[in-house]
Amino acid sequence: MSQQQQDEAYDLVNRIRPLLSGRDPSVQGAVLADLVARWLAGQDASTREASLARWLSMARDLVKLVIAEAEPPSGPAH
Repeated sequence: MSQQQQDEAYDLVNRIRPLLSGRDPSVQGAVLADLVARWLAGQDASTREASLARWLSMARDLVKLVIAEAEPPSGPAH
């Protein structure tokens, strides 16, 4: 993904996040599942499984980053 694409994705995430924030996790999951399903349906049938695998891998990597960002820095207390 190019830097321009990353910037565009970041912008869209920041615009969408407030729409999902504070909603029940099952509602959030349903919205995300619908969006992913629509994205996958637009893929060539022969590449859907590979696209889903790449997307799932990216999501797993992002979960680690989001958790790391939310955790307070560790270190000696002063």
